Amino acid sequence: EAAIGIGYGEESDLCRRAAAAGLRNLIQGDLFIRHEGRVSFGEDGKQREERANALLETRNPGYLALTRAFVNDDPLLPLRRRIDLVRLAASSRPLVLMTSGQPFRYLADQLRFHGRGRLDACQWLLLAPRGNALTLSWLNEAEEFSVHAERSDQTGLSSALEFIQPDVLLRDGEAPLDGSLRFRNAAARELPAEAHALQWLDAADESIQQIVAAGESVPRLLKALPAEADRWPVQWYPNVNVFPDAQ
Repeated sequence: EAAIGIGYGEESDLCRRAAAAGLRNLIQGDLFIRHEGRVSFGEDGKQREERANALLETRNPGYLALTRAFVNDDPLLPLRRRIDLVRLAASSRPLVLMTSGQPFRYLADQLRFHGRGRLDACQWLLLAPRGNALTLSWLNEAEEFSVHAERSDQTGLSSALEFIQPDVLLRDGEAPLDGSLRFRNAAARELPAEAHALQWLDAADESIQQIVAAGESVPRLLKALPAEADRWPVQWYPNVNVFPDAQ
């Protein structure tokens, strides 16, 4: 702290000095600490950060390049995805899965546009084709969750969805999801091929109202992912080679 100052960079400097001494820096994946950036120092925060980065680069040559590489590689992404699956499975809001043969980006944009004010009442998941793959995404602007799989192997996606257990399953005539997949107590509805986003939203509202009225919603409990989740054949982030004709 005497060299770097307080607030920015001192812990990074400690980690780099530890690595230089032959020690390893590890991440504890099951511990969450909430941090709201640039609050402690107000308007001085940006200047402190810039000064700390310059000092870190001087004291630890190559630090900034190493940091950029870590951010780009994002090795912690699989851990965040596992947490997201647990959060979805334990959500107190009804979980709606929409699966369609329509291009992913088109339908997702339409649902977000027409669903303003309506998407907050539930947790919405969309499974749709994206290029040569299938993409499962959480339609919440505050979430980055998405899972990707080859069309030819849906076992990983099926395992993830069986773990989450949606309350409502909406699918159209071109839905790519394996028809053998079942969810306990899920209200299932078929929509016409290329249904408009408003039709999807209306069908979800009606299904949720029926579930609430019948008291048949799936109990949402905090549970751990199964050990085999590490071997699910999915990608936790888009691989550009999988999406040569992404739409």
